[in-house]
Amino acid sequence: TDTQDGWRISEMENSAYALLLRHDLRDYYRREGGSIYISHDIEHVLQITGKAALDNYSTLSNTVDWSLFGNRWGSRSQFRPNPAIQNGQMRSIQGQLYFDTRKKTHPTHRGWFTTLSAEKSGGFLQGDFNFERYQFDLRRYQPIAKGTRLDLRLRLGTARGNLPNQVQYALGGSGSLNGYAYKAFTGDRSAMFNIAYWLDGERHF
Repeated sequence: TDTQDGWRISEMENSAYALLLRHDLRDYYRREGGSIYISHDIEHVLQITGKAALDNYSTLSNTVDWSLFGNRWGSRSQFRPNPAIQNGQMRSIQGQLYFDTRKKTHPTHRGWFTTLSAEKSGGFLQGDFNFERYQFDLRRYQPIAKGTRLDLRLRLGTARGNLPNQVQYALGGSGSLNGYAYKAFTGDRSAMFNIAYWLDGERHF
């Protein structure tokens, strides 16, 4: 079971929503296959990874429709169904670069977190899909004063070729663009900029 929505919300937080309120902020599909990769970590700040993968993708239907508190406290009557995807075999090569200067404490108080990724599928690799995809994610965690912090995030994505819907970019809803419907905007290009101001209530009140 896989998803492209891991960047929207952490697995722990999303699981709590699903278990308690029957509300899931991720879409899922079935991915079966394997991959080989090589990775190099430099001083726990910079990590470079290269990967080759062969996977079979298929639509995944919902099989569970319960939550801990049933329909009480604003929970949904049922989970949102997973959207249908383009079934087929994907052969791809991928490259990723991570740059992380955040303090290794929780919550993160200061530092940079940057990811840059590129993916090529099809062409000389064959398979049922033929596209190139590039993503850039830049985040800054900046303390302002005692118990306050400013978080900035810039996320860009572009692609060439026929991008299957399971790996298209989608914006809207919690975790991306609050105030818009869930995945209100989809396509093969995206640009998003967020600013969040955090106030630690325990330290101030």
